[in-house]
Amino acid sequence: MTKPNILLITSDQQHFSMLGKVNEILKTPNLDKLADEGMSFDRAYCPNPTCSPSRASILTGMYPSEHGCWSLGTKLPESTPTMAQYLADNGYETALIGKAHFQPTKGTKEFPSIETPEFMWDIDFWRNFNKDFYGFKHIELLRNHTAEHWVVSIMLLGLRTMVAKTGENTFSSLVEKCLKSRWENGKFLKNIITTTG
Repeated sequence: MTKPNILLITSDQQHFSMLGKVNEILKTPNLDKLADEGMSFDRAYCPNPTCSPSRASILTGMYPSEHGCWSLGTKLPESTPTMAQYLADNGYETALIGKAHFQPTKGTKEFPSIETPEFMWDIDFWRNFNKDFYGFKHIELLRNHTAEHWVVSIMLLGLRTMVAKTGENTFSSLVEKCLKSRWENGKFLKNIITTTG
């Protein structure tokens, strides 16, 4: 019996209703086809609202309290067993392409990280990188992730800009306005796009 190919696609903060397959307002034919021909989980729950702990949980099958990457800015220890390592040990060729974010964007002596700006922007470092990375034998990491320590200021600036552009006096009134029109003929997405864009 031949081994099946395994393709795991993850996205950040994608609500379950953001697929054309379950939301007629959206057109996502390629994702819909993947869902129809692959495995879809309609009762899956996220163990943490931020990406690093959630990605680490998918990779390890453990809760954040068990694998140690419990928040943004924390690191999944390289010694933690992963699904990728298990697959590689059983004859699979493993690859990670895109965003990993298993390590913080600011390393320390105790918890060094290769996902910091000085490494992420070093093209030669990645061209020559041939080490095992959490069980992945081939990696092509996305190199434009923001730093966790900048996120709060970026979010606050974005919120201030949105409030200023819409004339609303508070961000909560802007959100309330968008939510009220959420299910009225698909106006929710159009409102978000016109308010922010």
